[in-house]
Amino acid sequence: MTNYTGLGAYPQPQPALPRRRTVFLVTALSVTAVVLIAIGTVVIVVRRPVTVQGVARPAVANPMTTKSLAPLDSHIPGWQTVVTPQGMMAYDVPRAQWIAGDSQAKVAIDTDPPLYGFGVAEYLRGYCPNKPDSWRALSLITNHPTLRQEQAAPEVAAQVAKLEWTPPGGAAPQVAMEPPKTLPVDDGMKQATIAIADITVHDTDSCGAKTAKVYVSAVSAHDTTEPGSALLVLLTDQGIPDAVGDDDAMKILASERLAK
Repeated sequence: MTNYTGLGAYPQPQPALPRRRTVFLVTALSVTAVVLIAIGTVVIVVRRPVTVQGVARPAVANPMTTKSLAPLDSHIPGWQTVVTPQGMMAYDVPRAQWIAGDSQAKVAIDTDPPLYGFGVAEYLRGYCPNKPDSWRALSLITNHPTLRQEQAAPEVAAQVAKLEWTPPGGAAPQVAMEPPKTLPVDDGMKQATIAIADITVHDTDSCGAKTAKVYVSAVSAHDTTEPGSALLVLLTDQGIPDAVGDDDAMKILASERLAK
């Protein structure tokens, strides 16, 4: 396994999961790197039943400007910190209507190759009547085992956009990729590649949004001879009251940091 010394390093590629939609898992964790691999997974909750779940935008100032803050302190005033198992990585989300999940929870995303995510947070969980696992936004930290950041960010954004907003047996969404850009992360120590997928959803679910976005922040391994990238992924419904806006989305991405 690769040894970690900073944000952007991670382990060797892992065995693929069976083909399936995103699921939440409880795991017995074996920490090997910034993005962690779990052993003995048990499915406990399936994502929401129907949707599971260039021209640069104005630059968002890096919110991490106070070096006196501890890594697990919120670096954005009034927000809360989300951490991966054993507090190895962290990022911030708003307090209002966001739930920072159990740091031991694992998410599997049926991309190619499959991605394994930790440090999960959800916005407006249970918004849809009779669907307690529904959400309007979801964030997690994961890694791509082979691609450097410039390729990993747009590829993962496009794949997640298609997978998460295609209903079972239904039509795939229309996905348009915005031009990539960069953003300082890890207390300004790294420049991440940011990819944004704009999604038009073809879904008749009464609770589903008609548009959505996937934001991906990617940072390559600190050692340029190593493959792969660390990723912070944010999935958001759009065109609804109280949707996560671009300003908050970019603050979330910029707050990613090594916590140990």
